[in-house]
Amino acid sequence: MTWATTRGLHRHWSLMCLFRPRALRQTSDTSKGDKLQQAIGSAEGRFLQDFALDADASAQSRQDGRRGGQNAREDLTACVRGKCAPLAAALLVVAIGVMSIAGCNENRSESGAPTMPEAISNQQQSEALFDYAIGLLEDLDQYNDFNNQQALEQIVGRLNQWIQLQNVDQHWEADPLVKTLPEAFQRLTVVRRLADLHFSQPDGTLLREAIWLRDVARMAQGEAVSELEKAVALFDWTVRNIQLDAPPEAEAAKSPNLPWHTLLFGHGLAEDRAWVFILLARQLGIDAVMLALPNPQAPKGYRPWAVGVLSQGELYLFDPELGLPLPQAGGTGVATLGQLAADDSLLRQLDLEEHAYPVRADDLSELIALIEASPGYLSRRMQIVESHLAGDRYVTLSVEASKLAQRVARCQGVGQARLWLLPYERIAEQMHMTPEQTRITMLEALPFQVAGATLWKARILHLMGHLTGKNGANTLYMASRPSEVEMAEADLKPAQREVLKRRKQAASYWLGLVAMERGRYETAIQHFERRTLKDWPDSPWTAGARFNLARSLEALGQLERAAKIYAADTSPQWHGNHLRARWLRAKLEQQAATD
Repeated sequence: MTWATTRGLHRHWSLMCLFRPRALRQTSDTSKGDKLQQAIGSAEGRFLQDFALDADASAQSRQDGRRGGQNAREDLTACVRGKCAPLAAALLVVAIGVMSIAGCNENRSESGAPTMPEAISNQQQSEALFDYAIGLLEDLDQYNDFNNQQALEQIVGRLNQWIQLQNVDQHWEADPLVKTLPEAFQRLTVVRRLADLHFSQPDGTLLREAIWLRDVARMAQGEAVSELEKAVALFDWTVRNIQLDAPPEAEAAKSPNLPWHTLLFGHGLAEDRAWVFILLARQLGIDAVMLALPNPQAPKGYRPWAVGVLSQGELYLFDPELGLPLPQAGGTGVATLGQLAADDSLLRQLDLEEHAYPVRADDLSELIALIEASPGYLSRRMQIVESHLAGDRYVTLSVEASKLAQRVARCQGVGQARLWLLPYERIAEQMHMTPEQTRITMLEALPFQVAGATLWKARILHLMGHLTGKNGANTLYMASRPSEVEMAEADLKPAQREVLKRRKQAASYWLGLVAMERGRYETAIQHFERRTLKDWPDSPWTAGARFNLARSLEALGQLERAAKIYAADTSPQWHGNHLRARWLRAKLEQQAATD
């Protein structure tokens, strides 16, 4: 079954009734099957909470910034004076927020701003609120609620309280490139709110996404030292962990995913891979842009092509569709834009007998550099949060788009630099999702939500680098694989069984990726070969399992077997995998000649 197959499921099941459990016989001893059935039933009605941007989120969450309760302030005063434990201080911060939401009375100054006892300075209040919000953000992997909705609401609420205590620059201006956006995108709520100092639901989601990206980047960089080595490691992680989807047919519905969806779901288009890779590089302080080829026949006048990583004044190129860095001579290293433009033979080594690589050196004189600058990374409030982070807690939350554009425009072969419209297109589309897009998102979210949201927590742990241990990703992925006996005892409806099967398939595949991350390639091979490809030959993860099986075999020195798998590939990444097969066989021939 492919991702597109999920569209066919809609014709057979009513989503409103999908997880209404059949009546269960009440007994004193609840079997595993009964527990599984009950857990599935509890998922009804929570499908899309926070999975699309809420255009009215800012208005809806205005009350989160209120602080109330004189008694709570007095207790907080005692904590600041050292008369209570740190945990109690954190709980008091929560209590203040709860009372403000409940509408408790509060003392206010003549200007209407809440007042606090003089014994507590603004700085102390500020630090307590900020530490609580960021601490909660750092510990999202410890919470079981699907999509972290409650935790994100608390984070947003505390940040709204905190930012009221900050001395902010009143002369702030948005990045000049914002004015170059099409008028329709400038009217988006998230764009109109760039200068706003009030946090809303999309901000909480962006903060979580940034934490995921930061933690993935730190894990993926491994022992890399130079910028280019780190970029290679990040790109390799992206290719291994984001399975490439085929471009949808013109009439087919496609969920307008943001980077955090792509990370969570583990698959996406070439442009989704590029987007994630660029943001991962940003977390390590590495500049990267999407490079596009001018094409008057294309809808936008250009065709996105490769990611350019800027290092020491040169753009090093990575092709997200091939799943390969564009190599120097001999299929090794990473070529620069200048090298490719000067030597067409470097591009011709990417040709296959049955398919030529669709770029020539002559095409590389006036490329368009597309700057990733999603609205959140341009907002004043995110810049302020980032400026208060340091050390292990530091996370990149902003981009100086105009300055990046200027640096990239100086590179050989770049004709112009401008904002990448993809993030704005996706945000606009999320606000106007069709019923078909909504159903697709619902169905993809369901495996994460059922049975205690175990798969959700396992995936977050995986992305945040917590792979092993009793409460690590590996353990929870294993718990997300119910046996056939348990599923049979649960007396499931066909639709329920299908969702649990997809949950088990994903967990089995991701167990292989965890094993790869730990260097346990024999274990990874078991998960890819037996628990994915053998158990479910036509699962949604077949392409990724075959690719990562070959990568694991490569790591173990089994090059001939890996080359056979690459050469037989028919997935959307087939061109790049056939090149991998060619290069492995050339390496084998070289080794044989040497021997």
